[in-house]
Amino acid sequence: MAASARRRSGFTGRKGDVMLKYVLKRLGYILVTLWVIVTCTFFMMKNLPGTPFDAERFSMMTPQQQERVLEMYGLNDSLPMQYVKYIKNMLKGDLGTSFTYVNQDVSKVITGRLGPSALIGIQAVLIGLAIGLILGILAAWKHNSGIDYFTMILAVLGVSVPNFVAAALLQYYIGLKWGVLPVGFWTGWNCSVLPSIALSFSATAMVARFMRTEMLDVLNRELKYTALKQLLTTALAISVGESLLKYLPLGFNDLMYGYFRTLCVGYGIYAVANTMLLLLLYFTDYRGALAASVIFAVGTSVFTVISLFCPQVYYGFGFLAGCVLFYFIVMIRLERYTRRLPYYILSIQPVVAEDKSGVFTRIGCFMDEKLERRTNVDRN
Repeated sequence: MAASARRRSGFTGRKGDVMLKYVLKRLGYILVTLWVIVTCTFFMMKNLPGTPFDAERFSMMTPQQQERVLEMYGLNDSLPMQYVKYIKNMLKGDLGTSFTYVNQDVSKVITGRLGPSALIGIQAVLIGLAIGLILGILAAWKHNSGIDYFTMILAVLGVSVPNFVAAALLQYYIGLKWGVLPVGFWTGWNCSVLPSIALSFSATAMVARFMRTEMLDVLNRELKYTALKQLLTTALAISVGESLLKYLPLGFNDLMYGYFRTLCVGYGIYAVANTMLLLLLYFTDYRGALAASVIFAVGTSVFTVISLFCPQVYYGFGFLAGCVLFYFIVMIRLERYTRRLPYYILSIQPVVAEDKSGVFTRIGCFMDEKLERRTNVDRN
């Protein structure tokens, strides 16, 4: 037994050494890649003809003034010496003085533009997530319908059309033709709307396709196992969690224990309600499941905002109230649905199969047939 324990410990040690070597190897690759990029960029810029200054203004200077400017920027040194200084300054975080903006450090110029760039990027991600989630949910909810084909066409266009093309179209129509938003420059938050929308196209397409795929996978998953695992996890958290927190040096006080109990009770109610929601999905009551989910999200948000204006002892009751509302909505919906379950099972499908002939359905079918013909021609 001791020998087996030694073998297991030796195996664990070897595994840890292999992982450490792998991480160090990857870090070394990163450093080498950065060095190659910096070196190539430096020598490519040095091989460009002319100087980094305005040619007209630089030619108007006297030779002494030109020598002084080159000395200030270190451009009269030999090329190897410039490279060594460049690498040393890069390691120190000093990017030097800007050639374009007089007497301004490059680091300050980059920092001044970092805020607007981060704002545009964050807004683009949020827009892509919001629209992509909605389109993906609708596509999965109405699978193989016109909405599904329409969403997938939008997703393909979002991935295919470059961001700069979308930005140019938005600038022309929304900025110039309609005059709703500014075309360029940075005078306020409204200047970030058009760039954010243009950048969000690809994110929206990817999120929509991913959400559609994941929702279809979840809807086809075994529901009994998911519900049982969720209930057992909740019961374990409620029964064991508070006991463990007392022995951990986390600095919990009585008020925090109250928050924990409130959130545990709320999550327990949520787990039961979510299990009933899975039953609704199992019985293909997608409308009821979607309505209950929307009510839960809106109710939790409203109750949480209301609890912020109450004393601290009531923090967490917003989530609890939203879970209780979610529980009753799903329970009432499931009870009404199962009461007429024979009707839904026997009568939800038409007696004669209907041919879906929407515009986007026809476009999707046409594209499928064309792809199939091309595949057959390539095989022949």
